[in-house]
Amino acid sequence: PQPLPMLLLISRTPCRCALSFLSRSSILRFPSTPIALSSPKPISCFSSNSKPDHNPDSSSLPDFKFELTLQEKALKAYEDGKDLEALDLMRRSFEETNNIETLERFFALSLETKQHQEGINLCNALLENHERFNINKTSIIHHRAELLHHKGDLLAAIKDFEEVLRIQPNNVVALQRHGFTLLSLYEDHHHKDKKTSDNESQQILDKSYRSFDEAFKHKEKKSADLLYGMGKVRFYQRKVDEALVHFNKALEADPTFAPTHILLGDCYSLKSKYTDAISSYTHFFDESPKFYSSLGPSAQNIKYSAGYLLAESIFKRGICQLRIQEHELAHLDFDFVINVAKEQSDAKPLLLPAYQMRARANIELGSYWKAVEDCSKALRLNNKSSSAYRYRSEAYERLGIKERAEEDRMKYTYLLREQMYDPS
Repeated sequence: PQPLPMLLLISRTPCRCALSFLSRSSILRFPSTPIALSSPKPISCFSSNSKPDHNPDSSSLPDFKFELTLQEKALKAYEDGKDLEALDLMRRSFEETNNIETLERFFALSLETKQHQEGINLCNALLENHERFNINKTSIIHHRAELLHHKGDLLAAIKDFEEVLRIQPNNVVALQRHGFTLLSLYEDHHHKDKKTSDNESQQILDKSYRSFDEAFKHKEKKSADLLYGMGKVRFYQRKVDEALVHFNKALEADPTFAPTHILLGDCYSLKSKYTDAISSYTHFFDESPKFYSSLGPSAQNIKYSAGYLLAESIFKRGICQLRIQEHELAHLDFDFVINVAKEQSDAKPLLLPAYQMRARANIELGSYWKAVEDCSKALRLNNKSSSAYRYRSEAYERLGIKERAEEDRMKYTYLLREQMYDPS
């Protein structure tokens, strides 16, 4: 059969822009008329007398031009680190097209760039004019709740989630996010020593558990994150046995759900099951890199970095190693934590306790001068560390340096009494 002419038809349809933003080249926007590159003139594919021309005249090719859409310009600005410009372009693209997918990309971009207020401002504007844009009002309130949560305005986020649930009481995503936002509120009060009564704290946790439980009822299959949330509530309520049940069920649903392992280890540690705790912390260490990398851009919104969480799990494992007299393994764990804490700024809070616990391991191993050195490093970080004075006193005692041992013991006793009478 006679060969057909080689035609290259170029479409105007642009490529869909993925939200991964990992790698992207500019998209050419071509003329709408299909172009034949085999000849200056289009050749009919059905002509029996036509012959392919394999030497096209390059001067006859059209002059292509780059023409980026607003959305493409937004992604280019994002790649160049111009976050506010990228958001402004994405917003203008939505206003021109009224396309819901573009709006979703805007919200995702505002979360990824941590420009939460930009997203909140657009939500407020859309809620005032939702009829004009023909947008589901409940969906916008839900988006605003997410943005408020990541911004740290937890009370406002909870209020929005509850408004969504008033309209859609069986909205599983809203129930789940409401539960986790309440948990964040509890943690925020707990870690910052805010004046919250025990009764108020329990009410927050009970409310969180009810949201998780309700979401679980409407979920078609077992959800590891919901079971993890329920277990976390029970853990904070000191209901360790119930927490263990939820965490084990979460791992049955998804063995790779890394955060479950570290809290499971905490539960075993509280029950003095140190070998099981060590196993759980080790599983967290093994699973967490893959787990957090799979989250992609949303991993940026986690309160602590994956590096910090890894170091924390190894620190806890080291304490359990001390409990079962595995002093060399404990020493190795504290070495790891100290190295991570020196390199990563958000892991620095672990540096002081790691020096203290490595000193404890050194005393057990008979390395008394090394224990003195670790305690001295800890005291340079915090000169009111009672544990550092305690362990250094013990190391001096073993070395036979009685005067210094007594001096550190007195400082330890004074600081311990001061802490006992400190209301905080």
